[in-house]
Amino acid sequence: MHSLGEGHTSKVYLAREINDPSQQVAIKIISEKFLARGKDSLKLLEQEIRILEKVQHTSIVKILDHG
Repeated sequence: MHSLGEGHTSKVYLAREINDPSQQVAIKIISEKFLARGKDSLKLLEQEIRILEKVQHTSIVKILDHG
């Protein structure tokens, strides 16, 4: 995986889709320290996921899955 960037709460990597290696995907890894800050951090993450699931635009990344 190739690093695309990082911030205070996460790191983002470029990877390839397992079922279709020609398709590139970004993987966002959330920091355990960020999640350990409390319920507000988890709420912010859940809000980000809900927003990304609803957004449909060619210039904006589409969320494929989370877990």
